[in-house]
Amino acid sequence: MKPLILQENKLFFLFHLSKLIFLFVICVQAAIGQNLYFSDGRSGKISQYNLDNNSCKQIVSGLSNPYSIAYDARNETIYFSDRELDIIGKVLCNQTYDAIITENISEPRGLIIDSINNKLYWVDHDYPKIMKANLDGTGIETLEFDGLIEPHDITIDQTNNHIYWTDRKGKTISRADLDGQNHVFIIPASRNLTWPSGIDLDIENNHIYWTDTQDQAIYKCDFSGNNIERIYDENLITPFRIKIKSNRLYFTDWDRPILASIDLDGSGYTEIKNRNDGFPGIIGLDLGNAFFYDETKIDTTLYYTGCTGDNYEIIINNQVFNEASPFGTITLTNQNGCDSIVLINLEFHECESDCSFYVPNIISKSSVVNNKFKIFFNEECRLNQLEISIFNRWGEIIFKSADKDEFWNPHNLESGIFIYKINLTTSSESYEFINEVTVLD
Repeated sequence: MKPLILQENKLFFLFHLSKLIFLFVICVQAAIGQNLYFSDGRSGKISQYNLDNNSCKQIVSGLSNPYSIAYDARNETIYFSDRELDIIGKVLCNQTYDAIITENISEPRGLIIDSINNKLYWVDHDYPKIMKANLDGTGIETLEFDGLIEPHDITIDQTNNHIYWTDRKGKTISRADLDGQNHVFIIPASRNLTWPSGIDLDIENNHIYWTDTQDQAIYKCDFSGNNIERIYDENLITPFRIKIKSNRLYFTDWDRPILASIDLDGSGYTEIKNRNDGFPGIIGLDLGNAFFYDETKIDTTLYYTGCTGDNYEIIINNQVFNEASPFGTITLTNQNGCDSIVLINLEFHECESDCSFYVPNIISKSSVVNNKFKIFFNEECRLNQLEISIFNRWGEIIFKSADKDEFWNPHNLESGIFIYKINLTTSSESYEFINEVTVLD
């Protein structure tokens, strides 16, 4: 078997039946990178910081006051609110920004991405109101809530389909469904918070964390609003945004200014960036990983399960993974300059079968050679039964075939992500494979 070699930021994988070798074309953007993104409201720039090698690079500059940011890992896009320009914009890594929302907006502040439903939520300080729109800025909706005074930050619970937000002058923390229904005050005004500002969730442990800019501290409580605990207050001036990842809480302080992290109990303080690094007003913060999108649809590890002695190997950046060296981590940079970390996991077992096939997971309607979805089987493959089904985003079957030579042509459909299911039976076993294919223009 020939080695699989990385070419033009695409990784080629092979599907083998009882060997279970899976061949995909996987774009680097589908992998998780251990990056965080932060904005500086005084210098008008957004930067990327790599948690693995401590490197930092600028993504975009020339903004006025990028107050909050949200990173869409699937599309490698950073969304930001600028409260002085009164816009919400987006930018790909190392490119200029586009203003996508410019009307009916007045001092936008916190924002968050619902990556499962491709929606953007944000709070508007001056009106005041909570809004949502499509990721391209169309389809703007206002979510109506009683008692809004000065909404400040917003976060999302994708598991339970909730949004949470802080109201700084209302002195409340609230929750509602993604459509705005079933609004409840998790912490009502009667509980006497001072200025709740940044907010994030620890879903695993059922905790809400928030910063208080007037009280100069970071707090937490349970999902019912009870058991409030002050977890950190050392040398804080204006603690602002917070994000939680892998039992660490990352936060910014607008007036110190710093980007730092602590353990979820408030211990283990680590300072990452400060004024001396050229950041006079660190404020917005988000994590560049799969935390905010549907991890059931994105495989963050490249798996291979094959046969002992089949000489299978992957060569990436001159690093070889094979039966003798089956595990490892690589960092890749795609055409937009974004770094991603890909985990390699190869497993080898005693097995027998010579049936293998190839399935693309990216096709382009404008391509000359890669504009159709077709499964390619090797000559040795003997199928007793085959069924190929393709579904749209609403779960409707748009293509079905039992012919291994038949292909699906999506030229009359909108680009996007489609789910395919393959059921096949050989002389010895039956298999079912479910995954997704991306159709580009």
